[in-house]
Amino acid sequence: MQLKLPSAHCDSTLMMYALCLLTVTIAKGGCAMAVTVTSIKPWKLETENRPGALADALAPLAEAGINLEYVEAYAHEAAPERASIYIYPITGRKAIATARAAGFERVTESTLV
Repeated sequence: MQLKLPSAHCDSTLMMYALCLLTVTIAKGGCAMAVTVTSIKPWKLETENRPGALADALAPLAEAGINLEYVEAYAHEAAPERASIYIYPITGRKAIATARAAGFERVTESTLV
């Protein structure tokens, strides 16, 4: 597999203030696939690491009909009994109120997805 990166790249300072889109072409056996990398500001919930914690955290959002495009959940390496859940997008008054009521907080740092 060969990985080709475009010669033009996004300046790291620009990424902090604006949406940065990169196109990466992966060539394999003559086929190419475009991948878009986007900078987002997700919402985060710190919770206990247990079976069903993710489903419980997302249930209020699902019941409110909020569509998520990005969900990431993982246990903390230093404290395996704790977990973090990241979601995106949360826009509009209803979605923001629902996310806050469920314990989610907006992350101030950008994340590349």
